[in-house]
Amino acid sequence: MVPGPGIRRGEIDPDDIKNFPPHLKRLLKVKSAILIVGVFWMAAIYVFLEIE
Repeated sequence: MVPGPGIRRGEIDPDDIKNFPPHLKRLLKVKSAILIVGVFWMAAIYVFLEIE
């Protein structure tokens, strides 16, 4: 999702990023969004349980 640091360190080839399949990139974004939402909800539930 953020190839800049990897490209600068030489770990990732810029051509590989350009040729990365769009459907896999979209899937990666969806999975990342689900992970972020899940972490947010877990933190919210923890806070609500601690309030009681």
